[in-house]
Amino acid sequence: MATRSTITGLLRQPFLQLKGHPRWLLAFLLLNTVLGAIALGMHPLLRESAFQHLPPGATAEDREVLSEMLQEQLPLRIAFLPVRNAMAWGLFGLCLYYMALALGPLEPVRFVQVFALEVWAESTAALEALATLLRAWLNPSGVERGLSAPPFSLLSLLPGLDGLELHALLSSLTVFSVLYLAVLTGGMVTLCGFRTRRALLLVVCVWGVSAMLNVATLSSIRDLLHLRL
Repeated sequence: MATRSTITGLLRQPFLQLKGHPRWLLAFLLLNTVLGAIALGMHPLLRESAFQHLPPGATAEDREVLSEMLQEQLPLRIAFLPVRNAMAWGLFGLCLYYMALALGPLEPVRFVQVFALEVWAESTAALEALATLLRAWLNPSGVERGLSAPPFSLLSLLPGLDGLELHALLSSLTVFSVLYLAVLTGGMVTLCGFRTRRALLLVVCVWGVSAMLNVATLSSIRDLLHLRL
């Protein structure tokens, strides 16, 4: 019992520090630097994947034009990455914060604390991106499949299923997403004084709605552009 209590205390210590000092700027900058570097490393793989989607009659000139277009877009994608992440992480943190207030936290909680928790939890996304990059580089022949199915995802275990919506949903269910939910749950327990079950329910609900909105957005884009995916 004493050992379990000690382990629990050690696990709570980072969240207690985050509660008292919700610093997030350095973590935000480091994470976006890492994600930007991973995006640079992923660029040749994305280019090869794009080549595979060209029509059978595409010429070498067509490939060169596509390559130049992707190369020109790369700096803009890298530069916009922190802006996109700030908006996405901020919106998710805001939803988590107001849902926590709706459930009646036992301890006073501020938005900056929840946002800092969200930023630190996003380190799991960097781990997933790094694992995807390493697997794609180690297995170049399976680049397209490797990029569409993150490592340790349900989509990797069920490769025969069809449908954009189902693929997007299954690809979001990974070992890294479970770790992400665990970090958020532990953080909300400490920040709000919730029991673990209530904190887990809160986190899963917000994450589930976010995942479904992402799937709906992809589906709408596909229908708008009349893509066959």
